[in-house]
Amino acid sequence: MMTFLLVLLLGVCQRALSQSQPHMCDGAVFVDGTGYKQHEDCDKFIECGVDQQGQVFGWVKQCSFGTYWDMDHLTCEAVDKAICPKDKCEAMRDGDIYPTLNNCRGYWRCKGGKSQPECCPMGKKFIHDLMMCVDDTSKECSSTCITHIFHVPENCDKFEVPGKPTYYSQIVEGWGAIELPCAPGTGFDPVSCNCIRLVNVVPTEKVCRPELYLPFNVDHRDASGKNNYVSNENVIIANGKALFNGKTSRLLIPRFTNFEQTSTIVIKVKYASNHSEITGMAHAILGNNGCQNIPTLLIAEDFANAYIGVSTDITVFAFAPIPQSNGVSKELMYKLSNQTLSGKLRVENGLFQEGTTNAPGSFKNAKCALQVGYADSMFPFKGEVDELSIYLCDPDN
Repeated sequence: MMTFLLVLLLGVCQRALSQSQPHMCDGAVFVDGTGYKQHEDCDKFIECGVDQQGQVFGWVKQCSFGTYWDMDHLTCEAVDKAICPKDKCEAMRDGDIYPTLNNCRGYWRCKGGKSQPECCPMGKKFIHDLMMCVDDTSKECSSTCITHIFHVPENCDKFEVPGKPTYYSQIVEGWGAIELPCAPGTGFDPVSCNCIRLVNVVPTEKVCRPELYLPFNVDHRDASGKNNYVSNENVIIANGKALFNGKTSRLLIPRFTNFEQTSTIVIKVKYASNHSEITGMAHAILGNNGCQNIPTLLIAEDFANAYIGVSTDITVFAFAPIPQSNGVSKELMYKLSNQTLSGKLRVENGLFQEGTTNAPGSFKNAKCALQVGYADSMFPFKGEVDELSIYLCDPDN
């Protein structure tokens, strides 16, 4: 009897182990090689990809404070525009608050069964254990809050000092009204009864670093330090270059699917193309229209010109041609900045060609991954790419 039970138990265990465990990407919506899935926390989402062995992998990504993941638009939206399937405040009372983990000044307050983002004033931070705003004596909290809802005392005991925006007056028992300074870089705001406005901030030197850098020294991996995932489809890396066959070669970069709104994008690419066969159609160097959509970012070329294009929230599609020569190495800089799209092309002999067009507004997102060497309605790129870097700032400014 014991032997029979042991065999039965082993069989049950083996069947249980043989059943596939649920994967975090099960049920994900895949668009152009990148998958998306709702997380149980509405301010997070699951992003999925497929490695070179065909294995699906996923990771949890955090929306910025005050936003929820929207599966309809596949992006993080303001909480009043997104639908949260399971809001934490459904099981809490109105007025209850709970912390957020990605903003030292932020917290959530329940109202009508829904979470609303609120912020501590500048100079304060939210303490999870106390569930309240306290003075940031360490000066370590520098988070920016997207909401203008601050904790305001019912009776403000501070007053403006005429002509002194960085001071406030406060009644101190036994001393009367005395003037006190705000923290450096802030000014007194009577509405919130705190020092919150940035005033005469001393600028700090910021270094513009690439969001993506592909030197192709060893392989196709990102060397920017951001560890962006890059999927390689039939691109050969040899002698410090990425070789594209003009048929099935491409690199997919999920990082730039629905990436954050920006008014500045700079792309630098070194390439050499092969136009031994006249196709009558441009070849795609870089673009995000690989899933039957209108491109919002495009770099293409033919034997006579390079082409740069962009879509913004105001402009449907703006593009400009830049004359080029066939068969020589080139270095192209694509720049969206100050409401203008411009391109500068440098060839081996040091000569420059330029193109520019107006592009008012902010960059328009697309639900497609950025692709190197491929775009819809164009021929795949045939040639070699020596180096590619993408900035969300201007490295020359």
